[in-house]
Amino acid sequence: MAAQMKVIIIEPKTFDDAQQVANNLRERKPVVINFEHTDAEAAKRIIDFISGTTYALNGEIKKVGHNVFLCAPSNVNVTYTEEERKVSAEMPWLKK
Repeated sequence: MAAQMKVIIIEPKTFDDAQQVANNLRERKPVVINFEHTDAEAAKRIIDFISGTTYALNGEIKKVGHNVFLCAPSNVNVTYTEEERKVSAEMPWLKK
């Protein structure tokens, strides 16, 4: 029987919460980050930090909704529809 993979959901309040995201990625766990209740400046800093972390670990980060991102380590394959490709085209810095 294959082991189940857990997806971690984090709703960061401050930049300090970025470390929790990075730790989960380092442990090869996918993380959904919900910024709906995060200060805009803190959210920008967290995305910058997590983008670097994800890149360093050969993973990928994708915007999956308004203020919601999926950070996937290299052991997770992310596929998305044509509509989602249009959303990612609006954020070229997140492309691999």
